[in-house]
Amino acid sequence: MENLKQKMAELEAEYSKFIGGNKSAGSRARKILQQIKKLAQELRLDILAAAKKKKEEVISSTPKQEASDIPSQESVPQESVPEQSSITPDLAADNSDFKSVLDEVQDDVKEVVDQAEQGIVGGDSTNA
Repeated sequence: MENLKQKMAELEAEYSKFIGGNKSAGSRARKILQQIKKLAQELRLDILAAAKKKKEEVISSTPKQEASDIPSQESVPQESVPEQSSITPDLAADNSDFKSVLDEVQDDVKEVVDQAEQGIVGGDSTNA
């Protein structure tokens, strides 16, 4: 971090000289900017590595759940599952309507598949 601050100070000095008319100071300023870019990238990677390490430490310090800690199906209360009788009559009627439509569609699909297997396409009974 100190290197970055030092390079920023050097850049400020060279940039001031460049603004004053010293053309070679512009080249030095650009060179310093490249060095700053490299230092900034290194600092960025250091920060990323530190954050990753910290995250791994947090994950490794959390207790893992043992298989014996997981509740079995017998211990889960069954009251949370609604009984069939708790469904409203309107919903039950909608469900039976849906089932009948689904049955009809399945029958239609089966009929089309059978016709396709027999070579009947689009209701025509022409065989190839």
